[in-house]
Formats: sequence, structure tokens, C-alpha cells
Amino acid sequence: MKIIVGLGNVGKEFENTRHNIGFLVIDYFLKKLKIKLDKENFDCLYTLTKINNDNFLLAKPTTLMNLSGNCIQKIINYYHVTSENLIVFSDDLDQDLGKYKIRVNCSCGGHNGLRDISAKIKTDNYLHFKIGIGRPKDKNIKNYVLDKFNKNELICLKKIFEKAYKFLQLISLNSSINVALSKLNN
Repeated sequence: MKIIVGLGNVGKEFENTRHNIGFLVIDYFLKKLKIKLDKENFDCLYTLTKINNDNFLLAKPTTLMNLSGNCIQKIINYYHVTSENLIVFSDDLDQDLGKYKIRVNCSCGGHNGLRDISAKIKTDNYLHFKIGIGRPKDKNIKNYVLDKFNKNELICLKKIFEKAYKFLQLISLNSSINVALSKLNN
């Protein structure tokens, strides 16, 4: 089983904000797969599904962003899944809007949600799919990450979401993250 988690904050006021890009990715996957998050447990909303005969759990934590590790720790413990089968989607201030970075076994890069996950599951050995939101030049970072995307930015992000979905498909077909990464970049 692969665990796919999108990071964000729950609540109407956080919808379509930069910090909730992980939630937006999960929403995109759900739409493409024609499914819904139909379960609530483990401090998250989630669903179980099959993609190309591979089992997936897609989740959105219901805690605050900085406590995202609670959800993931509970899921991993309950389903006895190793961290190598965990993929986390999050925002990245250090990437321009429309860019992404995929890393395994890397630091949190100052992202408190990723920091909490690594602390709770006691490893950095999981896949980080970081989607660029850009760094503000003249704004407070806290206010910037909680600003909503405009229509043009959402159009730009759709290309990244489609890449992320292709990555999900490749993983389901190959089971190997390394094979999926090499095919994604071709």
C-alpha cells in the first residue's frame, strides 16, 4: 500500500491558499479518479482505492499543518506501512510557482508540517513532492502562504497537478519510485 498525503489546514478560510497546495493536489487526484474522501479517522479525512491494481490511501490531515505528523504516524502504525511507501505533497517557498521538486530522504527545508512528520515517524526517508509557491519579495511570509491563489496561478498549477497525477499512475504501474521518477522526467 502507498500512503499519499497532501498537507494543508482545514477550514473555509484556508481553501485555495498557498499553504494548502497539498490539499489541492489531493482534490485533483480525487476528481481524476472519480472518488471522494469517505472516511474520517487517524486525524484525517481519507479514502482507500486501487490504481492499476495497487492499493493507495489518499489523505488530508484534519489537524493544523504543523501537526501533520499525527495523522501519518497513526496511518503508518495501523496499516504497518513503511515510510518508503509514503508520499507527501506540500508547498515550497524556495521553488518558483509552477516548479516542483521530488526528493527522498531529505530535510524539511524549514517546512513545519514536514518537520513534524519526520519527528513523529522518526525518519526523513519518505518522498517529498514539493510544489513551488515562490517566495514573496515584500510580504510577510506568514501572510503570503495564507493568501489565496488567483485564477492565473491556479491555471499554472494545474500543469503541476497533472504531473503529480502522472507520477501517481507511474508508481501504481511500476511500484518503484525510482522507475516512476525516471519516466516522469522523460
